[in-house]
Amino acid sequence: MQRKMNPIMKIWLSRALALMMVAAASVTFARANEAETNYNPTLSFVITHYRLYIQPAPQYSWSSRLIVRSSNQSCQLIFIKTGNNIPQNSVSADGLSGVFYLPESMLDSVMELVRKSSSVRVTIAGTSLIGTISNNNEEVPGSGE
Repeated sequence: MQRKMNPIMKIWLSRALALMMVAAASVTFARANEAETNYNPTLSFVITHYRLYIQPAPQYSWSSRLIVRSSNQSCQLIFIKTGNNIPQNSVSADGLSGVFYLPESMLDSVMELVRKSSSVRVTIAGTSLIGTISNNNEEVPGSGE
């Protein structure tokens, strides 16, 4: 034999169940939203154009800025003066631009790679924000001279 439930108790239980469902949905939404805000897209492209700015002004923590571009992506390579901390690299939310920080002692090496290699790729990894500059294709040693 089933026991009948008090009508007030039914209302109270249905409201409690509805509140629990709303709370569960809120937690799920918050976790999904947190995952979205922690996502960093990867920036990676082959350089088609570049422009070098040398600005060793004393008020700046950097001495040179190399802007590299493809048709729709760009990245600023900022060369930090000796003795200053190197900031963390960054990628824009849409993944179309970024800022890559390097010690100023690497400027000559980077410029040599950009000028002498037939195809150069710049990448800032989305999860770690580690930046790399590399020749895009395998090349025969000495072919860029």
